This record gives sequence, structure tokens and C-alpha cells, in this order.
Amino acid sequence: MDLIGGIHDSFSLRVLMPFSRLQRSARSATRPTQQAFNEGICFRRAAADWDQEKRVEWILDRLRTTVRRAYDETAYYRALLDRIGPLRRAVMREGVAPRASEPRLMRGETI
Repeated sequence: MDLIGGIHDSFSLRVLMPFSRLQRSARSATRPTQQAFNEGICFRRAAADWDQEKRVEWILDRLRTTVRRAYDETAYYRALLDRIGPLRRAVMREGVAPRASEPRLMRGETI
């Protein structure tokens, strides 16, 4: 049974999966999804070699981007972040690390 399972796994990984990805790349309806998947895999492979400092820098950059987008596109977050005032501007400009000593909101607290 182990021999058959091993053959099945090898066949699936080495033949069926690549064929399935090729098929999704060839079809116009699924091509963008497959391209996004391929880009994600390439990014993960490249990011695996990053040191801790570069990872933290990337995470903070993504956090800043997310906060800016939420502020620009969502009335709820715009009002919430406007109440925070200078802290919001600092997070959007500098990131989180310089403001780590600021008081934190706890679960259930509101601004």
C-alpha cells in the first residue's frame, strides 16, 4: 500500500499539479488568478531569505499602506483615525515603532 501511495503522491506532484497550473494559465477566465498565485509563490521564495530587519520593515510598510487606504476609502476608519489625531499622522508617516510607548487601547475600550 505504501508503494502505491508513494507513486500516487509523486504522480500528483510531478505531473497533475503542473498540468493543472498550465491549464489554468492557458484559460483566459483563470489566468489572472494563476498569475497572482505564481507571483505570490515567487515573493514567498524571495522573502524566505530576508533577515528580521527587512521583514519588520516590510510588515510596517504594509501596515502603513493599509491604514492609509482604510482612512482614504472608509468613513468609519476616517472618523476613528481623526479622533486619534497626531498618533494617526505619526503612524502613517513613521510607522508604529517610534510610537510604541503611546498608551494602547484594550479590548472593549473606545476612542
